[in-house]
Formats: sequence, C-alpha cells, structure tokens
Amino acid sequence: MTSFARLRRQALQLLMPAAVVLTSGVVINQVSTRTADAWSFGASPTEAFAIDGFAGTGGEGPGSSRVLEDASGNIFVVGFTAGTIDVDPGTGSTLVGDGATDAVSYVAKYSPTGTFLWARDWKPSGSNELWVYSADVGPSGSIILGGDVRGTTGMDLDPTSGSDLVTTVSSDPFLLRLNADGTYGWGSSFPVTGGGGGNISVLDVSSTGAIVAGINYENTLTLPGQPGISSAGGSDAAIVQFDATASAVTWFATVRGSGTEGVASVDVASNGTVYVSGGLASASVTVTDWVTTMTTVTRSGSATQNSYFASFSNAGVIQFAVPRSLGAVNNWPRSAALSSSGTLLSQLDSGELVEVSTAGVITSRGTIAANILGLEYLPSGEVVAVGKFSAVTDFDPTTGLQSRTPAGSDDAFVLRLKSNFEFGSLHLFATASLDQVDSLSLSSSGRYLVSGRSLAASMNLSNTDNPGTYTRSGSADGFVFVVRYDTSGTTGTTTTTTTTTTTIAATTTTTVPAAAAPASASYSTGNKKVTVKWSASSGAASYNVMSSSGTTLCTSSASSCVVSSLKNGKLYSLTVKSVNSAGVSSATGTLVKVIPGFTLKATSYKVKKSPLLASIVTTPSKGVRKWQKVSGSCVIRSGRLVLPKTAGTCRVKLSVAKSSSYPAMSTTVTVTITK
Repeated sequence: MTSFARLRRQALQLLMPAAVVLTSGVVINQVSTRTADAWSFGASPTEAFAIDGFAGTGGEGPGSSRVLEDASGNIFVVGFTAGTIDVDPGTGSTLVGDGATDAVSYVAKYSPTGTFLWARDWKPSGSNELWVYSADVGPSGSIILGGDVRGTTGMDLDPTSGSDLVTTVSSDPFLLRLNADGTYGWGSSFPVTGGGGGNISVLDVSSTGAIVAGINYENTLTLPGQPGISSAGGSDAAIVQFDATASAVTWFATVRGSGTEGVASVDVASNGTVYVSGGLASASVTVTDWVTTMTTVTRSGSATQNSYFASFSNAGVIQFAVPRSLGAVNNWPRSAALSSSGTLLSQLDSGELVEVSTAGVITSRGTIAANILGLEYLPSGEVVAVGKFSAVTDFDPTTGLQSRTPAGSDDAFVLRLKSNFEFGSLHLFATASLDQVDSLSLSSSGRYLVSGRSLAASMNLSNTDNPGTYTRSGSADGFVFVVRYDTSGTTGTTTTTTTTTTTIAATTTTTVPAAAAPASASYSTGNKKVTVKWSASSGAASYNVMSSSGTTLCTSSASSCVVSSLKNGKLYSLTVKSVNSAGVSSATGTLVKVIPGFTLKATSYKVKKSPLLASIVTTPSKGVRKWQKVSGSCVIRSGRLVLPKTAGTCRVKLSVAKSSSYPAMSTTVTVTITK
C-alpha cells in the first residue's frame, strides 16, 4: 500500500466505519409507518430515527458517516452503502446505492421532525467513482462535500439529472455544493499529477462562507490560480482556504516531509483563525504558510509517528506548529474539537486526550482507551465524545473510575465530560453485534446530534428507563441511526407512535437521578481478603467498591461483596459508590478502612484512657499473639494500652503466629490521642 493509499484509508475510517462482510442479497425494505414526528420519544435523548440497509452483492452492510444540522434544524446524513439503504424512515421507500458496488456515497436530508426530504447518491460507472470523506453545512442551508473523484473516462459530480463530468489521471480532490433543495450548485476538482492522487479528508465552512479544506496528496497538486505544489517525498498535507464557490484560493499552507504526513482535522474559529491537527512520520517536516514563513516541526522520542498541531490567522499566517511526543508510543490524531475560546481538544490514537492552547501549549487531559470518532465542546464548557469501544474501558480520563464492558465485539457510546474533564454521563448503545457512533454535530442552540450504525436486529436508542427500541425489518442487514440530545439531557413530551418495525412508547420522563452513596460501610476479615458491607441506598441498582487509586475491586447489586488477593496486615482505604440504573455513579463514596487478616475497631481515644488492646484491633487467627509499642508515649500494660496526658499518636504492632487457617502475620496500627 502506498503512503497516500494509507492516508486515503485513514480518511475513510475517520468519516465512514469499516464495513463488515455479510452474505444477504438485495431485498426491498419493509418500510415503516410513522407520523410526522415519529422519531420523537419522551426520553433523553429526546428524538431519534433509523433507516435500514441491505448488504447486496457487494457483501457489506450499511455505514454511516457524518450527521449535520443546519440553522433551521434540518438534518443531513452523509454516508456510504455497499449495498442499498432505504433513506426514508417514513411511509415511503427511497433507495440509495446500487446493491453491488464496493461503496456508494450518498446524502439524505430530513426536516427537524425527521421527515425525509430528499437524497442524492453517486453511483460508479466502470472505473469512475466518487468518494465523500468530509462535509459541512454551507450558506443558505446548502451542504458542501469533499473527498476524491476517479474518472479515467469521466465521473459525474452532479448527482441530479444534469452533468458535470470530471476526468482524472488517478484520484483528484474535489469540492461540490448541493443546494438546500437538493439541486446541484457547483463542483470543482483539483488535479494531482505524477501518480498517487489526493483527497479532501476534512473541511470546515467559516461564518463568511469560505471553505477551509485539509488535503492529503502525493506528487503534485494544482489549485485554482496557483502553481503546482509538489510533495517532498511520500504524501504531504495542504491546508487551503477557498472562496465560497471553490473557484479561487484565499491562502494555503503546506506540511511537507520525506515520509507520510497528513491532516486529520481543520476547525475555523469565529474570528477566522484556523486550527489544524495531523500526523507526521518524517523525522522533521516543514510547515510553510501563505507568506512563505517556514516552521520546522521535529518528531521527538523513538516513535515513528507523532501528532502535530498548528494554527493559522485568517490571512494564512502561521501562529504555531508543535508536535506531540509520547516517547516510544506512536500517535496520530483521531478527532478534534474547538472551543469558543480557541482551545483545541484532540484524542490521539494512543487514547490520550490533549488540549492545545491558542499559544500552542499542549496539556494532557488524561486517557480514554475507547476510539473517539467525534468531539465537541458544549457552550457550557462541557465536552461530548462519541465512538466505539471493544474492551473494558474507563470513561473517566481523570482520577475517577467509570469502567464499562462491551456487550459485543464493539459497542457505541455517547460520553459527556464536565468542563474539568471529569466524568459526567454515559449513554451506551450496547448489543451483541457490531455497534458504533460515527459522528457528532453541535447546533448553535447547544443541542447535539449523533449518527451511528448497528448490525443488531434491534437496539434501544433511549438512555433512560423509557423504552425507545428500533427493530429493523427482517430483510435488512443493519441500520443507520440518528439521535438528537437537548442541551441538558432532559426530555420533552411527545405522542406515542407505532410502526411496523419500531415500537416506541412515549411518556414524559426525566433523567435518572444519581443515587446517594451508602450511609455506612463496614467489613469482615478473612485470609488475604475482606468482605465489604454497606447500607442500601435509595435509587441504587448496584454498588462499586473502589481502591484509593480509583480501581473498581468488586461490583454487586446486593449489600456486600468480597475483595480478594490482598496482603494480610496491610491497611487499605476503600470507597463504596452507588450506581443508578443508567450506569451513573454517586458523586461521593463511603470510606471504609480494612486490614485483611485483622479486624480494625476503634483507633481514636481521649487522653489518659486505657483501652483494651483487643478493642483497637483483633484477628480471627488462633495463633499466638504478641503486642509491642512501635512509637509514641503510650505504654502496653496487662492487655491494655495506657495513654498519656497529652494529645498525639501512638503506634502499636500486633504479631500473630501461624495457625491452621492463617499464616504468620502482623499489622501496625496508629492510635490517635485527643483531649
């Protein structure tokens, strides 16, 4: 695989999930019967709909890509199918795709209530094909699409009845516009010569309508009115600001090196500043801006890949370009989000979350091992992340612990983090099949949309106790789903709807409240283990016992659980947290201090008291016991600990000889003396 082909595949994976081989033939969808607002159910998320896909002879199921919302609340779904998809979730049936080809790109538009409006697709013809990798809402409710086009004998950019043929040598980057009513606006391709090809993997439309595109290319790229841009070795990246019709270049910058360089995200701030993330495989790369200012970014550590982050003014002048090194660990950005203040948040494929300031200072915000495919900052400063996970994953990147286990090979998630990056809430789309959320889109109102796909027969799209299950038609091989969340996750009131493939009951509901921590906790000891016990907490579905480092040691829906593989005589500080039915842990926990092999009793006494040693700590072992003072002004006398007249601490040690049930062991306890 050439270096450019690798980047092309990465772009496809960022926008569209890898397909899964299926064997079903092409069958027309059994369409659902829905009312105008049939996608609404009284839950948080408040609204959702799904469309069925069919594998066809192409042998692959449906894939979703990006979901977008325009200023009027209309929804675009941009994706691909390796068969067909019935993009109408209502009473009609509109198929996109040809049922046979490797992948056909499509765009479908829906009203704010989920009513299907129109769809367009680009069916290949022989070796002529078009792949959509990137999209954003353009002026007047239009949609701007980017990707690559291959047209050795001519590929049509116009998906309607018109014609706008493009002929290429290999694969050329392109941009095109579909108007709000689905008519073809314009299209432009940008020739790449010398072999390899290029693509527009990411794009963002500014508030003025300018289009900023990230182009990965190999050999020589030609832009409107500009001389050819040659790569320095393998594949390089260009960040280009076009005018609103992609007919002229406002400015461009390049990231060039001898290896494989690429651009992973572009975000335009309200003041026109452009923020970029990408990856580099060269030992060093040169970032050149519009005024030919050159900045060298050097890969550090022993890794063969580093991420980089850069910023350009609205005139194309470089502000900073910095690498992210993780020593020997390779890293490449997966997704990124831009805050209103210009801070860029990105997840690297190592799992690390990094925040990049407007001055280019990189700060680690912890690690989430899941594959984050979409990130957005909310107006509140909170962060929403979506994607998939395939192993036990801690969804709290800070010191807390929020571990989840997938139900199948891949489960989908929508994660909300607080402004300090602590865990907020988590919505899992969990079935035994392959599930993932592919994209996330934030509207100006602060609500957000997600799109994903599943190969399951059915899936609950609600994240509360209120049901919201979608069941695909029996002939379908999978489905694409769209879910809309409001700003706070609370719910609205809707009507009950019934469909032939969907059963959604609607009632007014609220987000499941977090349960309080248990009022009390205690333990009973054993050999290298303890049984932690707690009082029941209202609203708790289960309980987690956690270590001082935040690791979950045991989980139970009852009022006790056993923590084993401990060291006899060692003091452990454990915390018991309640977990509600939505999987949200209590904000605080109940502390219990335990010593395996021993029972810790009272450790605080008034001055001049003489408590029994057995009232401080004891053991179920039948071995011979020996007490001794380790430090402090106390005195051991006749089985008691005689305390001094002044406040302080006293440390005593209890040693126990081997018995039939316990080995030889000891523990040291600190007694606090108060006035």
